[in-house]
Amino acid sequence: LHDPIFIDDGVAIIPLQETPFFVHSRDGRIEISNAEGLNLQVYDVYGRCILIRRKLTKEYTIDGLASGVYLVRIGNYPARKVVLLK
Repeated sequence: LHDPIFIDDGVAIIPLQETPFFVHSRDGRIEISNAEGLNLQVYDVYGRCILIRRKLTKEYTIDGLASGVYLVRIGNYPARKVVLLK
């Protein structure tokens, strides 16, 4: 992670770490690309781990989740928030 940048009133802006993969939602699915060999964890808004996959393929799709907000963590990178709509 990059060092925080402080602005007025002590508010910190923390730049996002660049990642080699892409995570997005489309047509009621979460699609992950370029994460080959990395591990995956998906959490619901209550912090419960609802999915774990080891050693992803280059293209990976998560289907069958209800509409909602999820945190997707791949490898040791910070989790990404994904809003899934059906």
